[in-house]
Amino acid sequence: MKIVVLLFLITSTACTALQSNSPSGLNSKAVSIHDIYVLVQCDGKNVKNILEKPASLEINLTEMAMMGNDGCNDFSGKIVGYSADKNTLTFNDITATEMYCNETSNKIGNALYKVKKYKREGMELQLLSEKGEVLLSYKKVD
Repeated sequence: MKIVVLLFLITSTACTALQSNSPSGLNSKAVSIHDIYVLVQCDGKNVKNILEKPASLEINLTEMAMMGNDGCNDFSGKIVGYSADKNTLTFNDITATEMYCNETSNKIGNALYKVKKYKREGMELQLLSEKGEVLLSYKKVD
């Protein structure tokens, strides 16, 4: 009987420790966008052969920060207005390098200011406008 109680206590403690290591104590749904992504589409158009280099986005919910590259310029900013329950996500204080870039890179940078919501399905993350229009589509990378 003492062994069963001891095993129960060890298991309970281990599970609590694992839960407290999740970013900011967030539930598993919230952690689902905490990752690194590569851009697939901007404004409904495939970007594979348009950009100088692959565009990326890292969402770090632990730091409530985002960073990445628009295929030309590096950018970073703060995550504000985030809610996993409502699928809302807003970026603020976005800064970027200012190299001369093509039109698609500029569209990506401008779209980040318009993000108000998100949708995550499988490996795909869609960043949406207030009206639910898809601004940017990313694919999770490992």
